[in-house]
Amino acid sequence: MIAFFPDAIRTVTEHVWTEFLGCPVIPEVDHPEEPVVQGQVLLRGAWAGVISVRCSEPLARFATSRMFGIPGEEVGSEEMQDAMDELANMTGGNLKALLPTPCDICLPPGDPAQLGRTRVVGEVRFECNGEPLHVVMAQFSGADRNGDRPAPSGS
Repeated sequence: MIAFFPDAIRTVTEHVWTEFLGCPVIPEVDHPEEPVVQGQVLLRGAWAGVISVRCSEPLARFATSRMFGIPGEEVGSEEMQDAMDELANMTGGNLKALLPTPCDICLPPGDPAQLGRTRVVGEVRFECNGEPLHVVMAQFSGADRNGDRPAPSGS
């Protein structure tokens, strides 16, 4: 594992959630609940992998409400997924700047099985508003690392 990944994940996540959403995060917190809502982006190129942002449904609803300026009780599942994907995109875009070039960012395919094998190279658990938040960076391994997987649709 490249040693800077957890530190970079911590720094980027703190920036995105604090600056963009006005919601400070506390790193290195193990929360009894597991996150159930996830946003992901795919990185392809000199470094290939997946950035996942996972959190609880109440935190996803809060983030969506903040992001789109709508009351929490009016937040639907589609808006929540859009917000989580955008948070993954912001996180992934900031992390991408630290990786070898060229490196492109895109949405993953609809079927997670199309992604191929990965190994976790960085994971940080946070707490935000008393809810769990996990950010995971996983690198493709083997043939998948060389781009021998299907390109996501729409790219």
